[in-house]
Amino acid sequence: MFSFPLCTEMYILFFLFIFQEDTIKILYDEAVNQKDIVFAAPGLTLYAAPWRYALSAKLDRLSKPGPRSYDMSDAVDYLNQLIRTRDGRAVKKSELKTWAGEFKFTDPSDDLVSRLGNEYNKKHSRAGIVSG
Repeated sequence: MFSFPLCTEMYILFFLFIFQEDTIKILYDEAVNQKDIVFAAPGLTLYAAPWRYALSAKLDRLSKPGPRSYDMSDAVDYLNQLIRTRDGRAVKKSELKTWAGEFKFTDPSDDLVSRLGNEYNKKHSRAGIVSG
């Protein structure tokens, strides 16, 4: 079963204190337009975080000491979901770095981006990350 990246309390607090209002609005709009609903009940719809944000957050965790054993696998899955929303277009290395800056995450190293690309290729038999 695939688990969606949720906007947990930690991320909500992160939004409130780190992001400017326009960034929060952009991420909200992306989540709604993405249409990946995690939970729905009368009066409440919980959307998955935008895939580019989820991937960036996972790469941030992988850039720091003590990543979890499943973090790279999650990153590969998030990258795949992101590519799905882009009609199959791979992600450019420069986009990953731009998003890290936008979300105030650690800039992913070339080695980390290369490892993600290799793991994605192993699982999906195609390039998920391209130069540029």
